Amino acid sequence: MAKASAIISVALAGAMMLPVVSAAQAGQKRNTYIENNTYVQNHYYKKNKRKARKHKKSGINGGQAAAIGVMGLATGLIIGNAVKPRPQYIAPPPPAYRPPVPAYRPPVVVHQPAPVYRAPVAAPAPWSPAWYSYCTSKYRSFNPSTGTYRTYSGKDRFCQ
Repeated sequence: MAKASAIISVALAGAMMLPVVSAAQAGQKRNTYIENNTYVQNHYYKKNKRKARKHKKSGINGGQAAAIGVMGLATGLIIGNAVKPRPQYIAPPPPAYRPPVPAYRPPVVVHQPAPVYRAPVAAPAPWSPAWYSYCTSKYRSFNPSTGTYRTYSGKDRFCQ
């Protein structure tokens, strides 16, 4: 598609230059009314006594033809680029609708299993080897010679 528009623009520029080139090669145009009328000629030459005016050429010279050709080429390129299809922007689809998050959420109730009841472990008899190991493992301040431990408040209590 791009080559076709370039070919069209060059052809258009060439078509615009054809009348310019043919007019440039036509030569000098003669004005037969002035040449055949003696009154006009006499009046024309009397007006300028010092120097007789020369007739202006009625064509265009080579520089003007080249300038017109360049302008025609530029015009063809501009028109060719204007005709060329442009890529179109396609917007992405709108995002899917998601409902807003509610401001209040009810509390989640987690059901915990009922605590398992454990019967209290009977303390071993005082001064037995099991009693010594129990009190030593439970209290850091246990004194095996007296069978007491010291509380955080500083009192001594018997280990039971």
